[in-house]
Amino acid sequence: MKKTILFLCLAWTVLTVANAKSAKLTSPDRRITVELNRSAATVKCRGVNALEITQFGFSTTKRGSILRLSRITKPQLIDVDYEMPAGKCLHPHKQAHEYLAEYKDEKNQPVYILFRIFNDGIA
Repeated sequence: MKKTILFLCLAWTVLTVANAKSAKLTSPDRRITVELNRSAATVKCRGVNALEITQFGFSTTKRGSILRLSRITKPQLIDVDYEMPAGKCLHPHKQAHEYLAEYKDEKNQPVYILFRIFNDGIA
């Protein structure tokens, strides 16, 4: 029984990592998409390339420098509605999808990157 449970957990982990080698993130209205591939990203607006990030990574003494996509969460809808005291738009309303991506470095340590994809931009 323990071997079966261990095998199922291992299989689920392998499938999760295998499926996460690439991912397509979208804004709520699907105008903006972010395509994640292992350690790179392409941002498109209405199907046209707007930005390319060739490699995520940084170098420190405690971590490796190359990150690989491990897994990503399902989108969470963010709905922001607030009032400004002055300005051109006094009552802005913004919607976004929020994704949490887990990357692993060369030492298999996790690094988390939060993506917020709005209908008119990304953060």
